[in-house]
Amino acid sequence: MLNQVLSIPSLLEQDFWDIEANTRLSVPTPEIFSTKQVVLFGSGDSYNAAVGAVDAFRQLCNLNATALTSLEASRYYAQISKTEPKKNILAIGISSSGEAARTVEAMLAFAKNGYNSLAVSSAPESRMASAARNVLCVKKSPFPPSPGVRSYISTQAALFALAIRFGEVKGLYTMDQAHEMRRELSGLSSVIERAFDQLNSELNRFADNCSLHKKVELLSAGPCKASADFGMAKMIEAYGFSASSQDVEEFAHLNFFRTNPEQIPTILIAPANAHAISRSLEVAQAVKALNRPHIVLTDGEDLFSRQGNNTACIEASLREMFSPLVYSSLVAYILANVDGGPGCEYFRGHKGAWSESGFPDVRNSKIEY
Repeated sequence: MLNQVLSIPSLLEQDFWDIEANTRLSVPTPEIFSTKQVVLFGSGDSYNAAVGAVDAFRQLCNLNATALTSLEASRYYAQISKTEPKKNILAIGISSSGEAARTVEAMLAFAKNGYNSLAVSSAPESRMASAARNVLCVKKSPFPPSPGVRSYISTQAALFALAIRFGEVKGLYTMDQAHEMRRELSGLSSVIERAFDQLNSELNRFADNCSLHKKVELLSAGPCKASADFGMAKMIEAYGFSASSQDVEEFAHLNFFRTNPEQIPTILIAPANAHAISRSLEVAQAVKALNRPHIVLTDGEDLFSRQGNNTACIEASLREMFSPLVYSSLVAYILANVDGGPGCEYFRGHKGAWSESGFPDVRNSKIEY
């Protein structure tokens, strides 16, 4: 997992422009113009990537954008929504393998019910891609088998590049402005690499807290809620430890009241220019008052350090809608350095109680549409 994380800068540097080129081939120009709404759906990391991309589609394309889990997309939205005309709604299915049964099912349901569709996948011959009208192929440089880190980052980057493409075609900004945003995304590779180097001590110290207490709670808002959800997933997948992800406002209503707060390592993700920054600052005070071991991932160190919060500050000013690429990488770095104890295997090695043999798993679950 740590090797995967450390490869993120080179992944963005080497593969982003190939992925970006594929966005230009994925949806024909007339269909971009006719699109009035996008529905992004997926499961696990793919759903997290959808959550991270919603704001970019809203801001860059002036589109109504929604993120759904594959189950909600297939069994509810695609089958019972009365929105018309459905051909003006683009259903974007996200799955690196393209073989998750519920995502395949959702894509089939959208197609059956008259929606336009796009598959975002590393497997253009997969069942999901075959069911879609169009395909955005997210190819990655070869690397040893992945615990979902590289696939998540490349998918998130692809969705951002797709949003830029839609806005460019719609004439919402110039070609030069669009290309500047693409260079900004590509340039995040060096931001992430510097952060790994400069924040190594702070990130590893916090990883030790997670190892000690065998848990983590992640707090954020807006696009970076995707980074918090992604971190929760990696903690559970890698170690089976307790992990939760919460919106900063909902934390004040709910998680604030958890017992033994001094035993709950907490990551607060708070871009300095986020729309929710004022609330994040207030929640940071609450986290400190609770004596929770914590770290604030931000690009505005003074905002939090003057409150006495423990911070890991990125030396770059990040656009909030693209910042999930950076903060997801830092969260993954922390969790890759957690000590899972002897015999720790990713997904428990699919052994013993965690063996999925004998009952439907995520790939062979029955498809209904």
